[in-house]
Amino acid sequence: MAGRSALVLLLALCGFAAPARAQAVLLDAVTRAQGSPSDYVADAIQTRDGFFWLATDAGVARYDGREFATWTAADGLPHTYANALLELPSGAVAVGTYGGAAIVERGRVRRLPGTTESVGALAADRFGRLYLAAAHRIDVCEHTDDAARTRCRPLLSARVVGTGGFTEDADGTLRLPMLDGAVAVLRPSAQGVAATREAMGPLCASGSLGFGAIGAAGLRIFSAETGSTCVAAPDGRTWTLAGRARSVLRRGDVTFVGTDQGEIWRIDPRRGSVRIAGADDTGGYSVDALLGDYEGGIWAGLFGGGLRRVDAGGIVLHARAHPALARATLRLSRDDDGTLWLTTREGLVRRGASGE
Repeated sequence: MAGRSALVLLLALCGFAAPARAQAVLLDAVTRAQGSPSDYVADAIQTRDGFFWLATDAGVARYDGREFATWTAADGLPHTYANALLELPSGAVAVGTYGGAAIVERGRVRRLPGTTESVGALAADRFGRLYLAAAHRIDVCEHTDDAARTRCRPLLSARVVGTGGFTEDADGTLRLPMLDGAVAVLRPSAQGVAATREAMGPLCASGSLGFGAIGAAGLRIFSAETGSTCVAAPDGRTWTLAGRARSVLRRGDVTFVGTDQGEIWRIDPRRGSVRIAGADDTGGYSVDALLGDYEGGIWAGLFGGGLRRVDAGGIVLHARAHPALARATLRLSRDDDGTLWLTTREGLVRRGASGE
């Protein structure tokens, strides 16, 4: 979990290939049995210090691998039911709840003024502003690092409950799908933020939308309030997923989608879609959150099943230096002295900096 894990560097040094597997294994449960306040996880993030944060129906929990710290309405949250989490540049964590938003910093909770609606998605821009996707509008909060100066105000009227969260373009533009099929587009600058609505394009989901998201490589993800999920690529190709989408994770050009039927799908526009986890793996719990950790792993926040790490086939390192490196690797990390540690199903493999 440590932030010093150098996954990208290790893969560049060793080379890798992702094996084609159609089924995942769920590992490393983080549930009430480990001390979590609830198994109903609505969102999850890993902060730069390596901690996992969980938004649950029983408050916000921070997990250090051994113990939990929990914050609820009794500690100052607007509502004990938390929906969304976001780490801010200061290291504080913004929390969206059923009753507004707050910031948790150094163990203390500070409620953001003027936010009383349910907040389901959060984003921050490079100028220090925080954006809240509430039930019927998008709010912007400024000076969030100064309690005395913090101000929140409505920015755009929009029905955005049930989205896969904000996406950010290379130029800092923020986008958020809305349930009417349009996209809220926020263009921040030093002087302020311009908010507009743009067409998403043809919808491949029929009926009243219940979820909308923008995936990697321009994918558009929609599901109706009843029925399946439709994924559309910019070139017109579409994929249909069983169940309604509940969460989205973007990694490079690949998009992972979690559904209310406990399925996790991996969608690569170049290779198509593959189901990497099903109801048998997740216990049938809705996959309400997907988290990519600093070690390259994927975690599923299950609504009723806690937080579980997904082995989507592992990573196979080419065995140019040692046959052990050809084993499916569940975790990668490196010590400060350059020693590479690989956790496989057969045990722990050590590779020194010199290659032995």
